[in-house]
Amino acid sequence: MKKTQAIKERLNAHREMLEKLATLKQELEYAADAYGSPRAIDYSGMPHGSGDGTSETERVVLRKVALEERVKQKENEIAADWAELEPFVERLAPSETLVINLRYYYGAEWREICQRIYGKHDDYELEADQYMDKMFRTHGRALLNLAELYTHKTA
Repeated sequence: MKKTQAIKERLNAHREMLEKLATLKQELEYAADAYGSPRAIDYSGMPHGSGDGTSETERVVLRKVALEERVKQKENEIAADWAELEPFVERLAPSETLVINLRYYYGAEWREICQRIYGKHDDYELEADQYMDKMFRTHGRALLNLAELYTHKTA
């Protein structure tokens, strides 16, 4: 089991990158919404302080531009990271490749993966737990095989 721990940590590190990208995209979406919604105009005629020299709109626009750049950087980082892993993943059995890709490339949750792979089976609803076990066994084999392939690369 120690043998698979390193590759599992490596794959989970990639998955964490996907999660960080998703949170950046959520923040960018919020910034875009804030950018697109003008604030109400104050017609009271009361004087306002000059603040820090930038308006709220300018700060939102600058933040949005910075977030767009961070999203691009994270996407490039993820692509480069997966490019290192993909040759090993592609050498697995097709069912193993599918489970690894769905979990670590696309960032899918276990139930979603199981549904995608086995959901069209007539007995899926009744036997969902058995299908989940089957999927986890496939994942375990994939980790063992990946660990073997990956350690030969570094050796």
